Amino acid sequence: AANLITQNSVGSDLLTGSSFFTYQGSARLKADFGDLAVMVVASTTGDENAINFPLGTKPNYTDLQQLSFDNAGEDAAGLGATLKLDRFGLKDVTAAAWYVWGWDAIDPTTNASLPNREELDLSLRYQPSEGRWKGLSIWARYGDVFSKVDGHDNQPEYRFIVDYTVPLL
Repeated sequence: AANLITQNSVGSDLLTGSSFFTYQGSARLKADFGDLAVMVVASTTGDENAINFPLGTKPNYTDLQQLSFDNAGEDAAGLGATLKLDRFGLKDVTAAAWYVWGWDAIDPTTNASLPNREELDLSLRYQPSEGRWKGLSIWARYGDVFSKVDGHDNQPEYRFIVDYTVPLL
């Protein structure tokens, strides 16, 4: 699968103060082996500007829990895997792991190099497929960013998400 995002300034250039055109292209290759799925992802972003997306997540294959790897000039590649844990006695539980690294990002105003970045995400998700709790989803997620930005070596983040879909019809 592949996608392309394009952005450009319009009108008074209020977003950055000057006109720009940028893009991000990303791709994913996925192989399924029954309960295991393995993915390889990659993306590249134009060097005139980072991708701006103030609402929600971005539709690119390198968008992880904390980073989207969409700074100006940034290239990224990564690996991911999901495993259904039914055969291990954990019915309706899925484990996932992602690791993406990005390099060659620049500040589009100064063309100064930005630090390379890496992110590791791990998650467990329980989502009953039948019975009274069908529609429930419980996630435990961990994400950690590794870079040398502002003197920090890593940036761990934990999320616990519960939602329930109510069928209307």
